[in-house]
Amino acid sequence: MNQFADRFKENARESMGKMGLYLVRLVTGTLLGLTIALTAQNMAELSHLMFVFVVMLTAAVVLRITRHWGLLSVLILFLVLALVGVLLKLYIHTSAAG
Repeated sequence: MNQFADRFKENARESMGKMGLYLVRLVTGTLLGLTIALTAQNMAELSHLMFVFVVMLTAAVVLRITRHWGLLSVLILFLVLALVGVLLKLYIHTSAAG
């Protein structure tokens, strides 16, 4: 019985780790999709359906690409994408002011 409880705890811990990694990958893909969709919407008039489609497609592609990545790799990708987002925001503010 003790062995069953230990196995159950180990499986639960492993499942929570995988779920946490999946959520980080999903958030990364969704934020990248939102950035791409907002940029495309400013460049060309996108309908709401197309906006949602771009967000979902980008999130699915990121989930597919990062399928075998570990948590550290996904966090590095997230940090790089955040840096690119900040640079994009800086570029937009700079070009709007000039």
